[in-house]
Amino acid sequence: MKKKPKKRLKQIIKENKLLVSIISIALIAILAASGTKIFLYLNFLLGNDTVIKLEADKEVLLLEHNQEDTVKFHSSLTTNPFCKAVCAYEFIDISSNKTLDKDQFTIRPAVPFNKEYILKAERFGNGLELYRFDMRCSSRRTILCHTSEKPTTRSTLIGLRYNLTKGEKEKKEDIKQYIENRTAELSRLKRKQESYSSIISTEEVKTLLEESIDILNSINKKYRDYDYDINQEKTALNNNINRTKSELSALNQNISEIIIARNKKIQDLRVIRKGLLNLTQQPLNLPLALRLDSKIKEFNNMTLVNLTELKQKIKLCSQNITNTTTNATNQSCTLTNYSFTPISNITLAPIQLPEITPIPINITIKEPVPQCCVFGNCKDCCTGKCKNNPDNFPIIFLHGHSINKETSAEYSLEGFNKIQNQLEKDNYLDAGSITLFTSVKDIPKGLFGMPDIPMTFRGSYYFDIFAEPENYVVVQTKSESIDTYALRLDELIQTLKYRTGYPKVRIIAFSMGGLVARKYLQIYGEKDTDKLIMIGTPNKGITGEIARLCPVTGEGLECRDMDADSLFINKLNRAQLPDIPIHNIVGSGCNMDGKDGDGAVLTQNALLDGADNHIINGTCRSKTNPLHLDLRDISRYPKVYNIIKTALKE
Repeated sequence: MKKKPKKRLKQIIKENKLLVSIISIALIAILAASGTKIFLYLNFLLGNDTVIKLEADKEVLLLEHNQEDTVKFHSSLTTNPFCKAVCAYEFIDISSNKTLDKDQFTIRPAVPFNKEYILKAERFGNGLELYRFDMRCSSRRTILCHTSEKPTTRSTLIGLRYNLTKGEKEKKEDIKQYIENRTAELSRLKRKQESYSSIISTEEVKTLLEESIDILNSINKKYRDYDYDINQEKTALNNNINRTKSELSALNQNISEIIIARNKKIQDLRVIRKGLLNLTQQPLNLPLALRLDSKIKEFNNMTLVNLTELKQKIKLCSQNITNTTTNATNQSCTLTNYSFTPISNITLAPIQLPEITPIPINITIKEPVPQCCVFGNCKDCCTGKCKNNPDNFPIIFLHGHSINKETSAEYSLEGFNKIQNQLEKDNYLDAGSITLFTSVKDIPKGLFGMPDIPMTFRGSYYFDIFAEPENYVVVQTKSESIDTYALRLDELIQTLKYRTGYPKVRIIAFSMGGLVARKYLQIYGEKDTDKLIMIGTPNKGITGEIARLCPVTGEGLECRDMDADSLFINKLNRAQLPDIPIHNIVGSGCNMDGKDGDGAVLTQNALLDGADNHIINGTCRSKTNPLHLDLRDISRYPKVYNIIKTALKE
């Protein structure tokens, strides 16, 4: 009775071989699909989501005015092979804050995407222009595509260093020489101006005025003296005239008397003559005759004078003299009677001249300062003392431990996307990522630090390089100890200092990245670091279930060093903290084996003595979405960003 069913089953199988084969294949396919789905889901849980790789063939263009060059961007996508990603790119002129190109497209994994642009040095002079190519991708969830659909971003910063052409430089030198010549001429004129200014001072003006007053007073005195002398002479002249008139009157009287006496004598002579005529002739001796003869001749020769006419002539002459004297006496000078008040007690007040602003003649013709424009704001590039401004020290983001050893190191750079984007809104320029490979490229020292603005860079200690005869090869090395990562961090920091020209950097580190930063500071000191900000760092190590599961999927050496009982943790915490500000952001609110923590690190193990500890209270959404990871999600926990922003400003 029991053997009949077996025969019947065998008979059914023989009779329906085709159907059985189809069912078997279907079952195998279902099991394979289920296994694949489970594998892909587990792979997603372990961190294998969408990853963008973006590269540019040139990071720096060195061009003269009106020269142009081409920059090419190459990108590829790594994700679940059953996923399809939607990507958007944007090419931005950071200097003018304008979008030059943007688009959206759908892409499959391993399918490359390339873009190229021609950039031209259109600005005249000397300076730096910045361009950035941004790419954002997110996978679309399907039955076989397990994804968070969170966007993954990558950015590449391009610097265009422009300068004058050879001919423009020659013209600039000619203009410079012309200005220097004019400056020398201005200096000569200024020396003349100074010599003229020194000729007359206030004291000299006062002295000159006092001397002028003395002269005027002297003139006034002399005028009064001359007026007195003229009056005196006028009086004397009148006296002389009156005296002359008296003398003339007396003379006139004398002449009249003389005339009368003369006429009397003439009359007497006539009487004598008449008597002589009546005399008889008497004999005369010779001497007497000769003498009489002489007298007779003399008398005969005398002319009869009309004494009356003579008197009239004398009278007329006297009148003429009198009239002339009278006329002369009546002539007078018309003298204006000026009244001069003696000048004295002069008070000299300083002359209020408008203040003359001296022309700065000592002009030094310097080379024009390079111009840098960021977000449409142009100003002098930072090339001197501004390099010591701690507010502008570059910021480097350090990722934490990679949960899955198979995950691309590129994915580790994604954790700070939201923080970096928000910092750019607060005037911290997103400069993309930095690797050791950038240090060997032909980039002028300090070029990316020329804009007077702080920059943020994402860095990874999971990459290393080695040299080949004609090239450098970048390799992913995630299986090293934290000590080794600290050595790579030093190389990253030296690279960042070279690229920006700043003497120090600021570190923002997540999880294990904080341990890497602390070990770096323990080895190299704080000379190159301005401050350290840690988020969710296991400063005293990991314990319990997290410590047990860590090496299962993660790298063994990292997990060994992070263990709370490890030699690394003990040595790290025995050393003295560096003498720089250390801000430590600690998560709290998740139950971890009966203790408080952030789902990955116990709160008590995250706290660091000597640091400025900040507690963030939150919750763990799930085992795969703990508070530990959400601490970087500033949309959920904005307090984290406020702490970071405040710490950067201190």
